[in-house]
Amino acid sequence: MGQMPASTRHKIERQRRKAKAELPRTRLCGRVVSEFMSGNSDLDGALAALKEGLGSQWGVVLAFQFMSGRQALFAAEAAEGRERSELIIIHKVARTAAEAGVVTKADLAEIRAVCVTAAARYRAGVGMA
Repeated sequence: MGQMPASTRHKIERQRRKAKAELPRTRLCGRVVSEFMSGNSDLDGALAALKEGLGSQWGVVLAFQFMSGRQALFAAEAAEGRERSELIIIHKVARTAAEAGVVTKADLAEIRAVCVTAAARYRAGVGMA
């Protein structure tokens, strides 16, 4: 693998500097993903909070897209204690769901199945890379 382009390095550095400022968005989007990971879901409440906090255009797909990305990971790493650990797991679950292609289908049952399985795996320490 070659050297990372300077523009990419600068973008990543900028994202890392903004990480703490992105925690509120990360928490709102993370709550949506978390509801898919749990058995008893308050998805409606999580989506209402997301829309109230970030705007009416935000929904399941955007929450997963954000949480699966680098900015959410940097924000999760900027959190502290248990919240940090949980947000990192939520990021990994969102990334797994995005890579599986279930998010864009918007099939809530399929998204939930992938999330529950991934959450169990990451919480058990399997596939933590």
